[in-house]
Amino acid sequence: MAAVSKLMGHSTITMTADTYYQYMVGEKERAVSLFMLTMILEVVTTSAPPQVGQLLQVMKDAMSREELQAILRLQDRKSFREYSLKLALADGLIEMTSPDKPNSRLQRYRLPDKGRQSLQSCDEG
Repeated sequence: MAAVSKLMGHSTITMTADTYYQYMVGEKERAVSLFMLTMILEVVTTSAPPQVGQLLQVMKDAMSREELQAILRLQDRKSFREYSLKLALADGLIEMTSPDKPNSRLQRYRLPDKGRQSLQSCDEG
């Protein structure tokens, strides 16, 4: 125990098994707290806004931006692109049919596996 005590910075204190146990319990609690905080932050930062959820729910096969906007009854192209399309694309919830031509007038969007899984988990929950 003296070697463990010295490694943990307690060079002048002789550590008993009980003291070591209490120290390790405290370290475990700190580690669990840090892990839980990390998980909560991940959920908060990756949760999609409601617009993205609505977008996923109306997607059928490959659809153009205009088709999606019409189904969702949204008129502002810029807002739709910024708050729905870009966020869903960034999270990998939708994908472009022609990723090499993002500004093509023929561009369409579809659900990849990640988008389908996200949609299923929303439907189940």
